[in-house]
Amino acid sequence: MSDRSTKVQHSVVKNDLIVLQAVGLFAFTNLLWSGHRVVAQWIHFLWGQPAAYIAGLFFWQKPSLIDGSWVIPVSGTLVRVTRECDAFGFFSLIVSVSVVHILSRYQSRPVFKWAAVAATVAGAYLLTILLNGIRIVGAYYVHAWAQALSLEKFQGLLHLGVGVMVFLPVLCAVIIYWERELFYE
Repeated sequence: MSDRSTKVQHSVVKNDLIVLQAVGLFAFTNLLWSGHRVVAQWIHFLWGQPAAYIAGLFFWQKPSLIDGSWVIPVSGTLVRVTRECDAFGFFSLIVSVSVVHILSRYQSRPVFKWAAVAATVAGAYLLTILLNGIRIVGAYYVHAWAQALSLEKFQGLLHLGVGVMVFLPVLCAVIIYWERELFYE
């Protein structure tokens, strides 16, 4: 067996372990989100409120907390940011992928490794809040567009489509970035 094929096999095994670790970390963070009511309330407060305020900036309105949801009054209607709209799943995906790559890449530099993990968590939090605010605004306008075109029965699908259009390209960009980093190490 040549050195090149051995290196490729080692790379494949390393990538498989990275994927397994990322899946495990993602599953753990989502269990926290869905498992405990108090934790879920804190997550909604820490992720939902700032995203609602960012969306409120687009509408020139201040959100308020009504019945456990952040509500933004817009043009005679209410935009609700519920617990399901806090984008914690996106945050945990970004953190899981990034942290596992950082931990596998910088094993010999522990101080740098943990500083990079802290910076990644902070950056992922800010990115998630910004993107979620944009998604909330996009979902409102798609909702208004769907009502104007009498597409009420497709509201749920259109709402989901806005989330996919906002979050998926960024998630793909993060994954491609980390894969390139590992490929060129």
